[in-house]
Amino acid sequence: NNKDDDEESTRKKQSTQFVSPHVQQLDTYLGRILSNIMMEEQKSFKHGKVLGKMTPMIRVPVKKKKKRKQKKLVSASERKEEEEEEDKIEIRRYILLGLGKGGNPSDSSTYWQTQQDVSESIVGSNIRYMMQYLGFQKKKTIKQQLEGTTEREWVDKEKERKKAHHRYKALGRKIGSVVAAKCMEERGIKTCSIIIPEFALGGNCGDDIEGPCPALSELVSSFLSGLYSDDRYRTGSRQKKLGEKLEKVTIVLDRIGEIEIDHRQHSNNENIGMDEKEETSVVAEESDPTVAVTATSHIMTHDAAKAAIERGFHLASGVYLARDIVNSPHNVLNSVGLADLAQRIADQSGGLLKCRILDRKECERRGMGAYLGVARGSETEPKFIHLTYKPKMMSGKIVRKVGIVGKGLLYDTGGYNIKTSMMELMKFDCGGAAAVLGAARSVAAIAPEGVEASFVIAACENMINERAVVPGDVLTAANGKTIEVINTDAEGRLTMADALVYVDKELGCQKIIELSTLTGACMVSLGSAIAGLWTSNDDLAREIEVISSSTGEKVWRMPLEKEYEEQLVSNIADLKNLGTRYGGAITAALFLQHFVDKKKPFAHIDMAGPVWKTKSGATGYGSKMVAEWVCQQGRE
Repeated sequence: NNKDDDEESTRKKQSTQFVSPHVQQLDTYLGRILSNIMMEEQKSFKHGKVLGKMTPMIRVPVKKKKKRKQKKLVSASERKEEEEEEDKIEIRRYILLGLGKGGNPSDSSTYWQTQQDVSESIVGSNIRYMMQYLGFQKKKTIKQQLEGTTEREWVDKEKERKKAHHRYKALGRKIGSVVAAKCMEERGIKTCSIIIPEFALGGNCGDDIEGPCPALSELVSSFLSGLYSDDRYRTGSRQKKLGEKLEKVTIVLDRIGEIEIDHRQHSNNENIGMDEKEETSVVAEESDPTVAVTATSHIMTHDAAKAAIERGFHLASGVYLARDIVNSPHNVLNSVGLADLAQRIADQSGGLLKCRILDRKECERRGMGAYLGVARGSETEPKFIHLTYKPKMMSGKIVRKVGIVGKGLLYDTGGYNIKTSMMELMKFDCGGAAAVLGAARSVAAIAPEGVEASFVIAACENMINERAVVPGDVLTAANGKTIEVINTDAEGRLTMADALVYVDKELGCQKIIELSTLTGACMVSLGSAIAGLWTSNDDLAREIEVISSSTGEKVWRMPLEKEYEEQLVSNIADLKNLGTRYGGAITAALFLQHFVDKKKPFAHIDMAGPVWKTKSGATGYGSKMVAEWVCQQGRE
C-alpha cells in the first residue's frame, strides 16, 4: 500500500527531526549518523521518550588541525615533523540522551503556555505572596482585573507551575549525573559539550529564591557532584583519577548560546587533615567559577545563565565538603579538627558566617550533661560548634530565624555496649554534621536575604575508657531533664538533646530541623536510599518534602506514635535513652521531642540509610536539601 508506506516514511522522518537546531545541524554535518542511530535504537531509545536513556556511543575520527609557525628557512626534517603533527587524529564521541516525554516536540505548546503563565504572574512559588500581589483577601474571592482570573484558578496554575518546575529540575539533575558518569567512564576526555533544547530546562522559570533557572543550577551541581572521587588516601597507580583530563564543559542552550564552565576551578577534595602535634584541619580555598555566556535570549539573559551556573557551583561545593568530611578516617578528622574546619569555613565566607566554638567548661556552665556524658570516654576534647549566617547587605528585615542541628559523632564504637558489626564504617556517624557544614558553605556563597540561620553541631566521639558513661548512669540535659542510660550505643540522641535545647532556648530559633544518622531501625524500614522524616508540624513537613523532591534527596514522613512514649518511661529518671526492640526509629524521634518547645515547628530527619553507598562511600546527603530550605525561609 503506497499510502501506508508514505505515512510510515513520513512518521519516521518526523520522529528523527531533532528539536534542537544545533543538533539538527550537527546531524547534517555528520552525514545523518545521529538520525540513523536513533532509528536503529528506536525500540529501546523510543525517540528520547525515556528519561536518561542513552544510545550507544558514536566515535568519529577527526584530523586535528594545527597552525604552522611561519619560518624563513625550514629544513626538510622540520617540514616532515610538522606534517606528522598535523596528521594526528582525535576521537570525538557523540551520545543521544533521552529527555523523557516532556522532550517531545509535540509538548512544546504546553511549554510555551507555561512560560507565558510564568511571565504574566511575575511572582514566585509562594501562594500566600502571590495572593497578596494580586490583591486576594482571605474569605473573599476577588477576580484578577487584567484577565478575570479567580483565586482558585490562580492557585491551580501555581500548582501546575510547581509540578513543571520539579520536572525541569529532575531533568537537569538526570542530565548532569548521566553526562558526569560518561565523562568519568571515558578516559582522556578534555572537553564536553551538552546540547539541550531551550524548553527542556524550563527557561527562566525560577524565582527570587531559587534563582532564574533552577533546572540549569541542578544540572551543574549534579554534574560536578558526579565528578567527585576521593583519592586522598591512594597512592601511585591505585589512584583512580577519574575525569582528571576534563578541562571544560560547554552547555549549549538553543537561542541562548554557549555557556562555558571551567570545572577545574571547582575544588574537588577538601584538604581535611590533622597535624600530628596540633589537632587542626585545613580547607582548600574555593575559587569562583568562570562562566561565559555568548548570546542572549528572551527566555534567559546573560546574567540569568551566569547566576544559575554559579548557584550550581555553590551547591556542589557543599556536597563535596560533606562527602569529604564523612569519608575522612577518624585518625585524620576528629572533633577538634571538625571545629577548626568550621572556623575556616567562616573565615572564607566573606563575613557572612560567624563561628563560635564552646569548649568543655562553657558547655558545663550551660548544664550540657547529656552531651558531655557521651564525650567523657574520648581523649579528644568535645567541641560545640555554632556557625551563624546573616545577610551582609539586607534589602529588608530578617523574616525568620532558623536552626539546623547535625549529629557530630566523629566516631562511634558504641561505648561499653560495644558494636559487634559495621564498626569500620562508624566514621559516617558524623553525616548529619557534614550535611550541616556543607549547607553552611553553600548558603554563605548563595547569600540569601531575609533569613538568619544557626548551624549547630555537638562534636565528640563515643569511645571507651575508665571515665566513659556506662549503662545505668543518669545524665542531666541542659533543660534539666534527667536521662537514664539504658544503652551507651544510643548516644547520638544524648548529644543532640543539649544541642536542641541550645538552639531552642538560648538562640530562640523559630524553626528547627535536625539531621542525624540515628538508627539502624530507620534503615530496616526505608532501606538505604530514603531518610525518615518525623515532625508534628504539617507545614514544615510539606516544606521539607517539596524541597526533597526538588533536590532528589528522598525523605518519607513517618509517624510520631504517642503510644510508644511508654517505652521511654524510666523507673529512676525522667526518661530512658532507649525503648524496646520494635519501633526504635519512632521512639528515638519521640525522645528528641522532649528538648524542643512543643509549639515550635521542629523536624527530625534520620539519614542513616542514604548517608553512605557501599561502592562509592559518602553521598553528601542533606547538604543541598538544607541549603535550599534555608534559602526558602527568607520569604515572607
